[in-house]
Order: sequence, then structure tokens, then C-alpha cells
Amino acid sequence: MSKAEVRKNCIEAHDALRVLLEKVPEEWRAQPGCAGDWSVRDMLVHLNFWKGECVTLLYKMRNELAIPRGHLQKMDADAMNQRFYQLGKDRAWEAAWADFLGLQKQLLRRVDEFTDAEIDQPGLYPVLGSDPLAQFIAEFSWNHENAHRQDLEAWLAKQPI
Repeated sequence: MSKAEVRKNCIEAHDALRVLLEKVPEEWRAQPGCAGDWSVRDMLVHLNFWKGECVTLLYKMRNELAIPRGHLQKMDADAMNQRFYQLGKDRAWEAAWADFLGLQKQLLRRVDEFTDAEIDQPGLYPVLGSDPLAQFIAEFSWNHENAHRQDLEAWLAKQPI
């Protein structure tokens, strides 16, 4: 997958989610049930934490900074989600929204620092095992945003109009 394709996927997923989030009335943002027990705000904060992890790891990879061997393989997603929830459960919508917009800019900037070959070559980064960088970015950004966009669409369809 080329850098242009990675950027396109990142932008399309983010924009689709942004458009949907902009339709959520302010009074609905804190209601639980959007994604499991999470509110729309909780889901947004959750996505921000994971995208922040992606941005941080891309920075470390690009700058050849230490990433513990097996770091990604040892991540317990459920434990990380719980930790992220506890850290962000009181975050104001306005702050979460600003994070959402800012992290997208940071992600695209980080992606731009890599060549097509670096993005597409399997096994280039030991921390990713045999996966190419594009797969890592997909999992932490557009696949994740698309999955939660579907949660949000389903939740919104159940709300009284």
C-alpha cells in the first residue's frame, strides 16, 4: 500500500466520523450506550488515545527511538481500553474534539515522514513483526474509526428524533 493510499484511507475514515459526530446533539454526547456502556464522548476519547499511541509509535519508529521488543504484541487491548477510559472519563467534549482534530493532523504529518517503501515493506520494523507499517496504521486509525463509526450510526438510529 502506498503512502497516498494510507493518507486517503486515514482522511476518508476520519472525515466520515467527523461528519457523523457533528450531527450528535450536545445533550446526547454524554448518554451511555453508544459503544457498549460508553457515551459518544467516551468513544471519542477512546479513539483519541489509540490514535495518540499510533502517532507516538510512528514518531519513535521514524526517529529510531527505543520501543520495547514485542510492545505491540504484549498490548492487552481490554486493559488499555480500561486504562484509557479511566484517564479520559472526565475529559470535556470541547477538549476531546480538539484532540480529535489535532491528532488527525499529527497522524498525517507522521505518515508523510515515511516513504512508500517504508510504509509497505513487511518486516521492516521489528516491533511490528512481519506486518508492514500500513497495517499498523490501519489498525490504529481508519479501521478503528470505521468500526466505531458503525457503532455510532447504529446508536443514532435508535435515538428519538
